[in-house]
Amino acid sequence: MEAQSRLLCFILGGQFCALPAESVSEILPMAWLSRPPGLPSILKGFLNLRGSAVPVLRTARLFGLPEPSLGPYTPLLIARGRSHPLGLLVEAATSMASVPGPLLPVPEDCLFNECAEGITPGEEPVCVLCLERLLLAEERRRILELQALEQERLEALIKETPATLRGLSGEKEPFHQETPATLRELSGEKEPFIEEGP
Repeated sequence: MEAQSRLLCFILGGQFCALPAESVSEILPMAWLSRPPGLPSILKGFLNLRGSAVPVLRTARLFGLPEPSLGPYTPLLIARGRSHPLGLLVEAATSMASVPGPLLPVPEDCLFNECAEGITPGEEPVCVLCLERLLLAEERRRILELQALEQERLEALIKETPATLRGLSGEKEPFHQETPATLRELSGEKEPFIEEGP
């Protein structure tokens, strides 16, 4: 049987992109982000995800693309980073798609060239990004340092005032629970824009 790539497809700065589905754990609506001093320009802030400080990247800025206007339902992709979860701001999460066969090589003129695993076959190819290539080693080191500091601050706040910060630690449902974009909705209720082979 021919191998298939299972992809989560999204829009980034007007460009159709994708990530391997197994690299994304969940999709959340936009939430309040902590912004301590000294954040690098590619970092929007930190999301308190059930008591864990998750760095949220301005993904479009990494590639010099227009950044999305943030609203209550701007999607946050929570990706499985090398050592910690990583939040990715995108314009829209569109679908889950199964692509038959291996990915094709990335063209040299592709905007996402060094950060891509390959492109999908077909008339409308989509660039499949590699999560581990999005950040330079120095960027990753700096973000991990800031994440550790933010995690310490968060844990101290929760310990000092558990009653008022119980929601931040994950014991309450998120404010926008009624209309989240979930992986289940994308995989079952929308048609993928990548056509599967016969």
